[in-house]
Amino acid sequence: IESLAGDKGYDDQSLRDALGSEGVRPLLRHRLFAAYDHAHNARLDSELYGQRWMAETAFSAIKRRFGPAV
Repeated sequence: IESLAGDKGYDDQSLRDALGSEGVRPLLRHRLFAAYDHAHNARLDSELYGQRWMAETAFSAIKRRFGPAV
């Protein structure tokens, strides 16, 4: 895995550190608590982060097909 994209729910420094130590680039938006969080989010590679919708769509389709068993 070269990069991992996620939403603000995965904004945790320990996760970012663990990914970085494995050589995985975290594409996780920062929750907006301070002005520098906006700067962090602006530096995200929008082309890579923009691909996150594909995974979200696949998860949604699987969930609709197989229901709560997933």
